[in-house]
Amino acid sequence: MKKRFNVATIIGLMLLVAAVTFTVTYLTVERHFQEQLAVEGSRDKIFSKLDTIINIIEDKYVGEYELDDLIDGAAFGIVAATGDQWSYYLDEEDYARYKESVMNQYVGIGVTVTFDAERGALIVTKVHAGSPAEESGLKPKDMIIGVNGEKVADLGYEETVNRVRGEENTPVTIEFQRGETIMTREIVRRSYLYNPVSSK
Repeated sequence: MKKRFNVATIIGLMLLVAAVTFTVTYLTVERHFQEQLAVEGSRDKIFSKLDTIINIIEDKYVGEYELDDLIDGAAFGIVAATGDQWSYYLDEEDYARYKESVMNQYVGIGVTVTFDAERGALIVTKVHAGSPAEESGLKPKDMIIGVNGEKVADLGYEETVNRVRGEENTPVTIEFQRGETIMTREIVRRSYLYNPVSSK
């Protein structure tokens, strides 16, 4: 014998199911909302603390500084504080260099160098194939002694390398010594592929 349900019973069951569904959905959404509030509150505390620190520096610090350097330093510290040895923060310039190294594509004149502090020079150890340096006639063992009219001995290693690097399609004047001969070349920086493996 088949059981029959009247319309009122069916509607009642539907309303009950709808009410239960609404309650479960509401509780889920509410919990998610509260979790989000907790996260946002935590972030607000972080930003508030950083803002307080920057305000104190602006008010008390007597030297000069760049705000971007402060932000980069804070970002570096936050990532380092996770303790994850595989995580690290890169600023815009370092990230660009990282992308270049991953793709083996660089912008510059195309030489590998070592620093000779005694001679105040960068010693060219390799000239990359197809690079602007190769086209300009630089050779291994050449000693770069000046960049854009400034001496390597005065600039030091890092600053000299930074001066040699630059934006694509911009010129840099390189003064170098080969044996007893000193030469000058204006080299246009360009993007080039670096192949670390060479065959002879």
